[in-house]
Amino acid sequence: MDTSWSVIQHDGHSTVADHSSVAFHHYPFDTMGAIELHIPYHYVIANTARKLRTRYDTLPKAALLASDFPSISSMLLSSLAFVWEIYDVWMRADPDPNWKKKPQ
Repeated sequence: MDTSWSVIQHDGHSTVADHSSVAFHHYPFDTMGAIELHIPYHYVIANTARKLRTRYDTLPKAALLASDFPSISSMLLSSLAFVWEIYDVWMRADPDPNWKKKPQ
């Protein structure tokens, strides 16, 4: 990775962003905890999969992803494959036409 940025995380409890309420995390962000999503997960899956599909025509092999993203963990490689597969299933799904009918 040629360029890397640090992340500054404010705890949100202090009214002023002083040093006691700010944590610095540097790439590869191992010290940063889980990030809570404030948007539905399906938006994240759809957005990520569309970006992957823009770059790759088919589900890329782990080796290709690892060469394109050299510092990606094996867990994230698996997650990207799962996102691709979930999106693929969603886009091939044929909804039941009865969902449009009003209940009787």
